[in-house]
Amino acid sequence: MTDTNASSDRLKPYVIAAESQPQLVANLRALAGGESATSDPHAPERLVIVADGEEALRLLATRAADRLERRPDKPIHDVGGIYYYPEPLGLSGGIAWLFPGEGAQYLGMLQGLDSQWPEVESVLQQCDGFARQIGPPFQSLRYFIDGWLQDDRDRGEQLLRRLDNAMLSVLSAGWCLSEVAKMLGVPMQAAAGHSAGELAALMTAGSMELTTELPMFANVMNQMEVQSGGGDAELLAVAAAADKVQPVVFQALATAGMSDQAMVAMDNCPHQSIVVGRREATRRVREAIEKAGWIVEALSLQQPYHTPMFAPLMDPLRAAFDRVGFRSPDVPLYSCATGERFPDDSDQIRQLSLAHWHNPVRFQSLIQQMYADGVRLFLEVGPRGNISSFVADILRGQPHAAIPMDTPRLSTADQIVHAAAQLAAHHVPIQLEALDLQFRQAQGNSFVPPSPREAVAAAIAPGSDSVMSSHLETMQQLLAEQSDVMQQFLVAKNAGRTIGSRSGRRATAGNRSRRRLAAAAALPTDDILANESLWSGEEHAFEEAASGGGGGLPRPELPLLGEVSEFEPGMHLVMHRLLDPAIEHYATHHTVGGREVSAIRPEQCGLPVMPMTFTLEMMMEAALQLAPERVVCSISRVQLSRWLAFYERDPITIRIEATLMPADDDATTRVLVRVMDTGNREEPFGDKPKLAAVGTVTLAAAYPEAPLAQPLELTDAQQCETTLKTMYNNLFHGELFQGVRSLAKIGKQGIESTIEVLPRDELFRDDRPVEFLGDPVLLDVAMHPNAAWHLEQPDQTGRIMLPFEVKSVEFFGPRPAVGTRFECHGSLDEQSPRHFTHSVVSIDGEGRVWNRINGVRLWRFYLPFHEVNFHGPKNVYHLSEEFATQASAADDAIATARFAWLDDLSQPTLLRAAAEVLLSEQEYEDFIDAQIPHAEKVRWVFGRVVAKDAVRRLWHQQHGQRLYMSDIDTRHDGNGRPYALPRRAQHPSAGDVPAADAVMPNISVAHCNKLSYALASTARRVGVAVHPIAEVEEAHVAEALLPEEVSLLSACENRERCFAAILATKKAVAKATGLGLLGDWKNVRVIACDGEGQATAEIAGNLLAQLPAMAGHRWTAELSHDVDGKGDGKILAAVIDATV
Repeated sequence: MTDTNASSDRLKPYVIAAESQPQLVANLRALAGGESATSDPHAPERLVIVADGEEALRLLATRAADRLERRPDKPIHDVGGIYYYPEPLGLSGGIAWLFPGEGAQYLGMLQGLDSQWPEVESVLQQCDGFARQIGPPFQSLRYFIDGWLQDDRDRGEQLLRRLDNAMLSVLSAGWCLSEVAKMLGVPMQAAAGHSAGELAALMTAGSMELTTELPMFANVMNQMEVQSGGGDAELLAVAAAADKVQPVVFQALATAGMSDQAMVAMDNCPHQSIVVGRREATRRVREAIEKAGWIVEALSLQQPYHTPMFAPLMDPLRAAFDRVGFRSPDVPLYSCATGERFPDDSDQIRQLSLAHWHNPVRFQSLIQQMYADGVRLFLEVGPRGNISSFVADILRGQPHAAIPMDTPRLSTADQIVHAAAQLAAHHVPIQLEALDLQFRQAQGNSFVPPSPREAVAAAIAPGSDSVMSSHLETMQQLLAEQSDVMQQFLVAKNAGRTIGSRSGRRATAGNRSRRRLAAAAALPTDDILANESLWSGEEHAFEEAASGGGGGLPRPELPLLGEVSEFEPGMHLVMHRLLDPAIEHYATHHTVGGREVSAIRPEQCGLPVMPMTFTLEMMMEAALQLAPERVVCSISRVQLSRWLAFYERDPITIRIEATLMPADDDATTRVLVRVMDTGNREEPFGDKPKLAAVGTVTLAAAYPEAPLAQPLELTDAQQCETTLKTMYNNLFHGELFQGVRSLAKIGKQGIESTIEVLPRDELFRDDRPVEFLGDPVLLDVAMHPNAAWHLEQPDQTGRIMLPFEVKSVEFFGPRPAVGTRFECHGSLDEQSPRHFTHSVVSIDGEGRVWNRINGVRLWRFYLPFHEVNFHGPKNVYHLSEEFATQASAADDAIATARFAWLDDLSQPTLLRAAAEVLLSEQEYEDFIDAQIPHAEKVRWVFGRVVAKDAVRRLWHQQHGQRLYMSDIDTRHDGNGRPYALPRRAQHPSAGDVPAADAVMPNISVAHCNKLSYALASTARRVGVAVHPIAEVEEAHVAEALLPEEVSLLSACENRERCFAAILATKKAVAKATGLGLLGDWKNVRVIACDGEGQATAEIAGNLLAQLPAMAGHRWTAELSHDVDGKGDGKILAAVIDATV
């Protein structure tokens, strides 16, 4: 074995080689047993393991040996860290470098690269210099790696979407990764780029003679005015290959006499192409495509890029390219415009590079030609990994590997280790030693990269700005949208497959409306579209599972088993289970977000998730199948990395893998069990399921002797004052889990209590026998008293907790009978600002331990608790606070709300849980169907939170009733103004709630930097707006202010504060009218404002023309100063006008 990395604190690749496969297996067995194995790295049989320590290495070596013995003719591509290819591609073909274009960038790209590859620091320093030279809002690459973590994420996303930042971040990221690839000695035997990525390919292949550096390119884009979109062009994304789509397009246009009005402009892979044309033509085309049965969606783009229709706009670009020096590339370079190699003549290269912008993208032809020319390995040198998925689809069925150097799934430093391991397993001659920083440092200058080539050449001529700017912005959207179309195809392709369903139900609700593909452009790319590598000879694990059937288990009666897809008795087991809440009723009694959330629909509750203890039981049941004559004594080293949620509309399927491990002694059997989320129709994970839990189950011939329990030593012991009702009001467990019978003594170290074994007959809706190995309900119940301990503590911050790790769970006897009571000792082991660690002991009536749960580590979530109980009754608490206005203080017909966004609640799963309990049915449907970036979903939900809180306060002031948030339905009128409806309108039989015809309040909502505000009134026109206090830009003054307002601003002592006040007043008044600003700041005239107290305004311009009855009406805005969590100031303007 060759350890290629001397450092011990991170992933390393280990090369295990041998002259034959049996000897390779023997070497792996020796390694698994802790022995050293002689290994010639140049031997013909080579397997590479990626591990972060000796224990992981031994475990993976065992798995690899098992796989080779079971299927010696199959490759192993286990992204957990095993790579073996019986026919290594590095011996039979070449390797190409592929460069993605804009749209591949994302926040957090290149994570960990600078610490493990400090040699790229020179690149980062140059990027820092670019940023200083150009100035804001341009940002250095370092900002998008990790600098944004110190900033507002929304701001980071906004900056990354800017044209200059998008393009330069992708080029700079590719530059960094190119340097790493050079240090690893990865051969570059060919190169190509997708769309604008062709520019990077031209540079890296030495074809562009650069006379300036990246700042020139950034300066040009920084000055570009993004074209809003002209003409009547439309782009259609189609989930089919160009050669299938083109005849349909041709026939549709020929029939309509519009043959030159649309065409296939991008051929990306067999399951994705893009049609571009004039709107009337694309309407005809779309009808024909839908009739053919393909998924199609219009993209939010309006320019005819990559078509002859773009040629009239090319003159400025042609002049710019004429200034760039070109030469014959150092390696074969392929063009997206032709799908062929670039010519050697420099002028022809220039012309073809220019023609790329108005010719179709032929990426599928390009990859096929590279393959025909002998390329077998494709290294994606850039962020995200999208292009690798296209390659995998194009070459499916043919031996190849597509390997990204950066994916969002792993840190870039770790992804590079996996990429290098794959290349080494394919016998690519690379220098794995270069992965070790200490080795590189010891070698002096041997691994210092050469000076990077100058990145860009020639100034863009005046007049080209808008054309190039519009193209680059378009491509940023397009790549993301292409990935979504690809995902939609793959989802649709497998829509009818049912895996692991005990009841035979399909794994989808089936009647969902089709999602808008175009709106999903900014959503994170799914792992199915960012494959590390796809070996075409290896079948998809799910497809094998589907054909394998089930049955054959020695203990099939256990309740949490799934359908068997692989089973080697005593060695290995793979099962799949559909998590269907209609059958697994226990999940509906374990709901994140609470249970009492609606008076209209009492059954509504939070998001059902699998309890940790049920996950442990499932792992134990799987392990027992490999040693059916034994009993489970413990499960240890449990890591919980993903919630397993139960979705009614679209259930997920999970995969359970159990593998025999080397035993510590003859008396015990150890089984490693992994539980993985394979996704659902909405979000399929393909051959990259998400790890949810992993742990080691230990079995023996009999349970160990139950020890006598030790007393729980409590300092300052006293009777617990928290009642069971209060405790369960602060948990999210329903009746099936409410098994605590009494809370006794409590002290600094923990709490004593009594718990009872609950009935199990209602846990499932089908007729399965419920014969658990342990008792997952009782184990869950045993941890409930710890919640009472926390409720007794004076500091309630950060005490919403969820488990993520368990040291061990020990069993000293079989499952107890229903009704059995145990004394329970819960202890606090340690605490930190982010974690608590608890242990629990369950003691039987004879004073002996039945079960110990040791070292449960819980993540602390900083949501408001006593003031706002996230899990408690939702009609009692408000998530927001009030903000003061003179009018609201004097009038109970007005209510206010101020909501500081909660970072923990912004996380995707918690946000989904919040949506379950805070939104009405219609709002929830809109939330689920909204294909928008996550940051916008957060704003969408929090905007409704603050609006509903204002309405609830007002309703309580006027009627004495406390409403649930979910019983209020918020909508927007035709002008975008929010309003509220009583949810009773859809549920006429509901009880004490607003009548269907109740007069609901007017609402106004405003947001700024993770702060949201709302005003509500039943008798007043209201408008609220907020504007940050910042440096005043003269261009903004000229755009927003009338001449008399400029005079007001000049008279203010605090110019920044006054400008913010004027703009906030304009927005607030416009909102109060119900029409908004109508796209022009000058439609509201501020008459008086000094930045303090009040401002006076009147409507003007087009707004007055639409509301002539308001001529001469003076509006008063109350002004106040606020500060967000970062200390940044802002002006809040509240308009509360005359009676409606």
